[in-house]
Amino acid sequence: LALTAAFADGTPLAERGAAFTDRGDGTGALRWTPGSGDVGVHVVTFAARTEGRLTTRRSARIEVVSSPRAAR
Repeated sequence: LALTAAFADGTPLAERGAAFTDRGDGTGALRWTPGSGDVGVHVVTFAARTEGRLTTRRSARIEVVSSPRAAR
């Protein structure tokens, strides 16, 4: 399987400081440390594609909230 991820609104992961790594074994890792400007709801869509080009997608909703420490 080839795995990919993208923000559902079309924003590239890198534009928000996020990265997705396909580990090559059917698993992947999304790394993102949201900033204060990212507060709100974000949807990331993950896709898995076979060599024969069959694709399935699954989305995850991520809610970023303001930290009380960040307000200080």
